Amino acid sequence: MGVIVNCIVKVIIRIGKFEKISIKIVRGNTQKEAENNALLSECHSRIGDSAKWDECGISDVSGEFHYSIASETKEIKHEHIDLFYGYLK
Repeated sequence: MGVIVNCIVKVIIRIGKFEKISIKIVRGNTQKEAENNALLSECHSRIGDSAKWDECGISDVSGEFHYSIASETKEIKHEHIDLFYGYLK
């Protein structure tokens, strides 16, 4: 099994004409998996029910919500992860 990566992921959340950015610390086996985990963590529905992957991210609640990656995902060095979590406590 590979090394787990911890990443800072910025997710764009669109609800109708409104938009906000959520910044998350997420882990995965790869950076791409961490991004997907960040998108899935915002989802209200299950993929295949009223949520689905599209070319830009996830369309949720039959299109009422949309989640996509806002900018370049940054990997957190292993030796810095405890520092990040310390500030979030």
